[in-house]
Amino acid sequence: MSEPIPLVDTDEVTVPADIYAAVGQVACSSALLERTVREVLRRMVSGHESSWVIFEGRSLDQMLEDAKAISRDWSAWRDSRPPGAIVIAAFAGAIDEARSINQLRNQLIHGVLSPTDTSLGRATYPRGQAFGEPTYYFARSRPRRDAVVMGFTSRGIQQISKEIDEAALNLLGSLEEAICQRPGDTDYYLD
Repeated sequence: MSEPIPLVDTDEVTVPADIYAAVGQVACSSALLERTVREVLRRMVSGHESSWVIFEGRSLDQMLEDAKAISRDWSAWRDSRPPGAIVIAAFAGAIDEARSINQLRNQLIHGVLSPTDTSLGRATYPRGQAFGEPTYYFARSRPRRDAVVMGFTSRGIQQISKEIDEAALNLLGSLEEAICQRPGDTDYYLD
């Protein structure tokens, strides 16, 4: 287990409103991603409106794992006529993209915010550092084997929100391709 991350007295910390607004934007975008993943899974499993109950109460991480598992066995769904390898790879890539950006989302939403680097110089900067713009640090609220502290600027957090939106669109678009394409078809059709 790593060293505990020192706590910051929140009474002494002033965080600009734009940081809170940017994190709120991430929260809204991630809600859209979660709804999109739930819809993707519903359509993959049966398409029936009541199939949402299968995924009720599951986290976004769990649902993305479900989608990845289902995508590994395309012959088990959609009339045993899986789409081509390129479309399958695009769908798997969209799932991986959503999983990756969800990890950053978790750090921002569930992390402990600090205006100083409490990692003793081991912080990572997933969206780079901007000179002249303040960096805020988000430490995991539930430390694991290694304490993870990530530094973000307001602009970096807003970028993550955009990436979450893009991940939702890519996931939905790749699903549409997967369920519309049949081997040997040159045209697409909607079910």
